[in-house]
Amino acid sequence: MRDDFPVWGIPAAQQRGLLIVALIFAAVSLVYSLILTQRERDLYPLFVWIGSGLAVFLEPIGDIFSQVVYPIRTRSVRSPPGVGICPCG
Repeated sequence: MRDDFPVWGIPAAQQRGLLIVALIFAAVSLVYSLILTQRERDLYPLFVWIGSGLAVFLEPIGDIFSQVVYPIRTRSVRSPPGVGICPCG
């Protein structure tokens, strides 16, 4: 195994713990948006919650467009051209 490049990862237990914390936050925010939807008698809080959930899918697209994952042999420090066209990169 080569040790001359960094390892981009976290242990499985730490990742599982962070996913559980994120799930708890998502559940609490869903309950809050449902309560707010009933109180306001409008659907906009629920739409905001759904829209924020859909925004999660933009993160990998930004990674692809901005070429965040470089090949190991590339040592370029220039900004990739995809950064300019992707606002989430």
